[in-house]
Amino acid sequence: MIIDERMVTYINSLDTGHTPFLENLERTAKQDRVPIIRREMQSFLKVFLKMKQPKRILEVGTAVGFSAVFMAQYGEPDAEITFQFSGSDELLDVLDITNAVSVDLSGYTQPGTYDVPVDVNVPKGITLVNNVTVNLVLEEKQNETVSGAENSSG
Repeated sequence: MIIDERMVTYINSLDTGHTPFLENLERTAKQDRVPIIRREMQSFLKVFLKMKQPKRILEVGTAVGFSAVFMAQYGEPDAEITFQFSGSDELLDVLDITNAVSVDLSGYTQPGTYDVPVDVNVPKGITLVNNVTVNLVLEEKQNETVSGAENSSG
């Protein structure tokens, strides 16, 4: 834990805020008294992720998945996202999520940046340990004009 007040103040000054999804997840976790990483550690991790640019991150021991979502959000865009499941060894050995992962985009119709939850349907007895989201950027489509001479037969 960081206890030097000057260090805490400096680290907090690095904080640039979060996406709406992370803000909501953090607020909900605090309301439900679920522990998540402190703001100064979040600021430190942002800087660390920027410096080290890891390509693979494994989050172990999540509560609401805040740290995993945080690292996916602020890590490298092409970083590998790892799904972590819990359950009996027998069920995990035969788990196949090839056709069990989906993203519902039907509610996203306006231009903007969204954190969209990834739905993972797993069999009874298996639990997805952390929530996973993908970042969706919708832009307004520009009108395309086709230029060139018209074909005329004469």
